[in-house]
Amino acid sequence: MLALQTWMTVAIVLAAISALTLLLIIIGPTRSVREEPPLDEGVESRILLGEDAEQIEEELEEEEQEEGEGAPSDRPGLPGPAA
Repeated sequence: MLALQTWMTVAIVLAAISALTLLLIIIGPTRSVREEPPLDEGVESRILLGEDAEQIEEELEEEEQEEGEGAPSDRPGLPGPAA
């Protein structure tokens, strides 16, 4: 094969396969990553600071539940949205 030694041919083929695999790993998921909604800045900062993502998600869910339950009792004298 073009007067190359066998080990050179194997090295070139392995290098080419490695480069293609690396490109697939980098380029492959970019479309799905771009389609995801961006994170809130506070959540992103907490994740970058090393906090557990599952714990952050649980805290956000608890806050949403508290906001949903607390809204009608915040204004006891005013009629609700169905009135």
